[in-house]
Parts: sequence; structure tokens; C-alpha cells
Amino acid sequence: MDVDLDQVCFSNLLLSSPEAVFFKDLENRFLLVSRAQAARLGLDDPRDAVGRTDADFFSSEHAELAAADERAILAGGPPIAGKEEHVVTATGEHLWLSVWKYPLLADDGTRIGTYGMAHDITRRVEAERQLADRAGELAVANAELARVQEEMRTLLDGSPDAMCRLDTSMRWTYLNPTALAMLGLVDTRGLLGSDGRALGLPDDALAAIEQGASRSIETGLTQETEFLWARSSGERWYHGRFVPERAVDGTVTGVILAIRDDTDRHAVSVSLTHRATHDALTGLMNRTTLTDDIDLALHGPTAGSSVALLFVDLDRFKDVNDTYGHAYGDEILREAARRLRACSREGDSVARLGGDEFVMLCPGLRTAEAAQELASRVQATLSQPYWCDGELLHIGASVGCAVTEPGASTPAQLLAYADQQMYAAKRRARR
Repeated sequence: MDVDLDQVCFSNLLLSSPEAVFFKDLENRFLLVSRAQAARLGLDDPRDAVGRTDADFFSSEHAELAAADERAILAGGPPIAGKEEHVVTATGEHLWLSVWKYPLLADDGTRIGTYGMAHDITRRVEAERQLADRAGELAVANAELARVQEEMRTLLDGSPDAMCRLDTSMRWTYLNPTALAMLGLVDTRGLLGSDGRALGLPDDALAAIEQGASRSIETGLTQETEFLWARSSGERWYHGRFVPERAVDGTVTGVILAIRDDTDRHAVSVSLTHRATHDALTGLMNRTTLTDDIDLALHGPTAGSSVALLFVDLDRFKDVNDTYGHAYGDEILREAARRLRACSREGDSVARLGGDEFVMLCPGLRTAEAAQELASRVQATLSQPYWCDGELLHIGASVGCAVTEPGASTPAQLLAYADQQMYAAKRRARR
């Protein structure tokens, strides 16, 4: 059998090629296509493409562009190498192709058609587009980050609070103008990256700050602290708030610290606390605070020995109020409070229950005799005359004494028993 070996080899090579190869005549009709090109055209048999044009398989727009390129080559134009084209296949698939086209030459060099190859570059184009999109997104994100950073710096620099940043090694890496003014510094030259001692912070204030910063870094949570700074202008209280700063992966890289001068609020808080726990007229404890102290003495962790309670009532106090008025009566109460304080020991609690009734709580008195001796001293002290409007007034006092062991009674029971003993003392004094 006479076989054209060249033709057989060529046909087998063309049919088995993974590339989409095609040959066209002068009218842009397919003469021969590879199996890969046939599949792209939606054909099972490459021979079914013969005699048909791109218009039979692709959009009219693409078919016209392909025909124009091929006419230009047939007219003597240069080959097309690596032209990127977007096509929609017969199956509706969107592809990006890198197209090569060359003139098909007869033996005498006459151009009798075109041939070429269309390599699928869809993945590469999509990857490039995704990369470009991400680069664009990254550029936008970087621009937004720069804007936010500048905005944050403007806010921090303009904050009325002292704004600082500490890294995980307790080095100070940022100080806003308010912080510089608080520290008595002009600028940050030579200071950023140093510890708090280089900034002139006292040891106790620095310890409170570093403890709060460490807790915030370790827990990843906002922390707050208060510290006292004894300055040349006087003692000032400061409130510190620590907010953890995180890297993109969530790792805590430091803290932002906001420090506010809290002296005025602290003074108000102390004043309100004192008002809630003390008698406004005499400055002694009030009933609520006294009850807490009694409960602590009876049942608290330091409860040990006996607890004594003296219940004091001023005699003939109503006569002072009726005769001289409440202003003089108030002065008598204040003087009685001063005398009770003078009689008390370290660790005792003195309270005014109301009216002319006072209580002295004395933990640690070991015997009833010692408690009675203290009661006698209190009674004698309060019975000394009081100056009132230029004259001496003899008022007197009745004192009831109750002694109990820790855990043996409640505050209410102990107060009630001491009250009974006071009235018993008052009755004895009238006999």
C-alpha cells in the first residue's frame, strides 16, 4: 500500500495535539482542525468543522474580528503572535485565548489561506485580574490605613487626656502634648523607647502604671487604675485606662494608656463616701458604718478576744435645746464627740446613732471589769461641765456596757443589750 508517511504523521500529530490548531482557506473556512479545536467548537468529530467559519460557532463580533485579522495576513500583513482574545464558546464557556496566526503558503510562496493556534490562557488572565484587584484593594486599604492613622494621631495629639503608648517591654513609644505637659517635658527627643523612670515618673506611680499595662497585655482586656502623685504643686490623683493594641493576627503588641487628672472627682468621691458613712454634725461614724464594724469585730477574720460596746446617752440634753436653742445643742454634741474620741483607744470605733445617743465599740477588752472601767472613765469625761453662751452647763451622761465573745451575738443583739444597760445606769443615777 502506498502511504504518504508525511501526511499520516501530520494528521496524527494534529489530531492528538492538546492545542487548538486550525487551518483556513481564503474565505476563512476551516480546512482542518485539531481535536482540541473541534472540542472548543463543540464538535465531536474534527471533520465536521470543514467548510464552516467562525460565524458558525462564535458571536458575529468575534467572527468578524477573526476574519479581519486573517484578511490582513492574506493581503501580505505580518503574522499575529500572542494576541489575547476573549471568546464565548459554543457551550457558553468564557475563555481567554492567546492567538497565533500565520499565512498558509503554496510551494511557490502564494498565500492560499491561514493557519494558527489558540492557546487557552483563561487561568492566567483570571489570576492576573485577581492579583490586580487585590493590588488595587491593597492600595485602597493602605490609603485608608494611612488616613485612619493620621486621623488617630490628630485625635491623640489633640486629646485633653495624656495619651501614651507602652510596648510589651514597658518602653514608652508615644506621648501626646498633654502627656508631655503632665510630665513637665518640652518634647520627646531621646525619650521614646525608654522606661518610665527616664520620664521622671515617681516609683509608686510608675509601679501602678506598669502593673495595669502588664495586666492588659496578659489578659488582652481593658484595665483601669488609680495612682497618687505627690507633686511640687501638691498631691494629685490620676486615673489610668489601658487598652490593648493588637497586630493583624490578634497578638497584643502593647497598650494605649489614657491618663486623666482625677483629683477633683476623687475629692468629691471621698466627700460623698464620708457623708454616707459618717454623721454630718459630729464627724463620727453613723449607725450603718458602726453596724459593719461590730459585725467585723464579732465575725470577721480578725475576731479574737472579747468585744465591748458602750452605749452613751447625754442627760438633760433636751433642757439645753429648749433653753438655749439647737445651735448651742449642736455645739454640745460636737464637744461630746471630741471627748469620746479622746477616751477611745487605737482600733476603737466611735459613732453617733442620732439625737444625743453615742456608741463606742471596743474590740480586744479582755474582761468585763476593763470594759466597766472604760465606761466609768467615759461617763466621768462626758459629765464635766460644758461652756454654753458664757456659762458652764452640767449635763452628765449615762453609759451602758455590754461585753460578748466573738460569734456569740449579732450587732443588733449587742446594741440592744448595751442600750438596756444604759437605761439601767440612768435609773440607778436617779435614785
